[in-house]
Amino acid sequence: MNLFNGFRDMVNIQKNKLALKKSMENYEYNKKNLIASVMQYADNYNSYMDIITINEENLEASKKNTAWLKNVTHRLRDSTGSARGAGESDPGRTDPGGGQILCPHHSGPDRTGAG
Repeated sequence: MNLFNGFRDMVNIQKNKLALKKSMENYEYNKKNLIASVMQYADNYNSYMDIITINEENLEASKKNTAWLKNVTHRLRDSTGSARGAGESDPGRTDPGGGQILCPHHSGPDRTGAG
């Protein structure tokens, strides 16, 4: 009976060694996946931070452009309103027929004088 217990013990030891080997392989696999995931999250984070930085720069440039446009608009209103009296027209900027300010990109009939 002692002989059979020795074979059973030997089989159990080999099964346990295989289970240990399988566990170590699973551990290494999971470790590699975890490292890859963390690296991917770090790359994503850095990409989002770059996008945020670019958006902040764009926002700042937009604020500057808006301030510049308001300044130019204000100066234009001041110069056209204070340089001429009421009822006077600027012949270089108006349509002779209707007294409307022409936009250089306007393609309607008022620009051609046809209507």
